[in-house]
Amino acid sequence: MHMWGTLMVALDTIRNPPQASYTHYLDLVGSIEQLARSSNKKSLGRIMVDSVKVGPWGAASGQPCDINSCSSPQRLVSISICSNETPGGCINGFSFTYVDQTGRAISSGTWGTNFIGCVTTIKMNPGEHVNHVSGMANNRGVTSLKLGTNQTEHGPYGWPSGPEFSVPLRQGKSEVAAFFGHSGDSLKALGVYVPGRKGSPAKVGPWGGHAGSSRDLGSNMPERLQSISIRSSERSGGRIYGFSYAYLDQNGQRIHVGPWGSKTKGQKREFTMNEDNYINFVSGTYDEYGITSLKFVNSDEEVYGPFGCPTGTAFSVPMPENGAAVGFFGRAGADGLVGFGAYVAPLEE
Repeated sequence: MHMWGTLMVALDTIRNPPQASYTHYLDLVGSIEQLARSSNKKSLGRIMVDSVKVGPWGAASGQPCDINSCSSPQRLVSISICSNETPGGCINGFSFTYVDQTGRAISSGTWGTNFIGCVTTIKMNPGEHVNHVSGMANNRGVTSLKLGTNQTEHGPYGWPSGPEFSVPLRQGKSEVAAFFGHSGDSLKALGVYVPGRKGSPAKVGPWGGHAGSSRDLGSNMPERLQSISIRSSERSGGRIYGFSYAYLDQNGQRIHVGPWGSKTKGQKREFTMNEDNYINFVSGTYDEYGITSLKFVNSDEEVYGPFGCPTGTAFSVPMPENGAAVGFFGRAGADGLVGFGAYVAPLEE
């Protein structure tokens, strides 16, 4: 099976972890991480230079669909979705137009078909941008899509069936600039391009609960992650109790963040990164109270976690080709980590 096909099958299964045993959960996450890391290992360097790909989510079938490799998407102009809203329906066709680094409007062409179902075209108003993509997918492909902007919401389109996926970008100025995925007779899988601007990496997330207080960085934006420290319990009912990390900023200054949550509960574990590796896969689970588990993998295929007890809704931030997690943000209360998101940035060639 093609590398991306195997990756998407694993992603499709792991999004619903409560039915899987703890051991099976580890196996599934491992298969995703190995594929996500294997495509291209690059030097971290000065990394905020281009867009980063996050995803895709969906089925294993179809052919890869992507924008031109020389194109750097800046913002979306329009999105067209061909869908069927009756039982058994899906996203039959998908296309979009974006502005590249030269200011030209580039059209993707139709992924799938526009001959079955109803076509809806969404045109971005001045100042409007897509900051949330969500939907459902099963082994046949993407069954439904919903797009949120800073002005309104569009959809859902299609007939929801299968595990959910969600890419929230509501924090800061992050937005979806383009898409990639797989297609055949319909849209099989979908991922997003998130611009990474020099000095301001993209924020993906957060996932988790809404209680507690916001936890984020100040004016010193991260360039390279150096260490992560977690307090957690892996027993039944365990979760992430405390979280902290350190990073280098644009000036090479080491910045320590946290601790968020408890300073004493659970067992403390810490791991570090060096100049030659970086975190390129983050996954976890959450319930209504907060983050129940977290797992990290670096570009040297070293696995950290899962920390906590994987229960609830699963999330993942696969960065399969050109991305790295350089920092984190979220929400926390006195007893635990409530919400969790990642700062992501593209890697320099």
